[in-house]
Amino acid sequence: MSELGSIKGEVSFDTTKADEALGRVETRASKMAASVAKSGEAADKGIASVGKSASASAEKVDSAARNMIGSIQRTTAAMNAGQKAAPTITARWLRKEVLTRASLSLT
Repeated sequence: MSELGSIKGEVSFDTTKADEALGRVETRASKMAASVAKSGEAADKGIASVGKSASASAEKVDSAARNMIGSIQRTTAAMNAGQKAAPTITARWLRKEVLTRASLSLT
């Protein structure tokens, strides 16, 4: 058997093309990150506007509900007043009719 000795040498690689490719990847990744950030900002604005629209709609619904409640209360009050006044009006009308008929029969 023979003994192996040591071998010394130098190996070199040209990495120019790999460096260029990595540079392009880095540039594209930066552009993509900027695009994602811009899309996120646009989405945030869209969601915020939904909240603003919902608040305005809720205020309109509350206002309409208050108007309806007020209208119902006024109608109820008018009906109650009419019920209280009805017997008085009816009594006055009956008295007038009785007196009118009585006066007609006297003549």
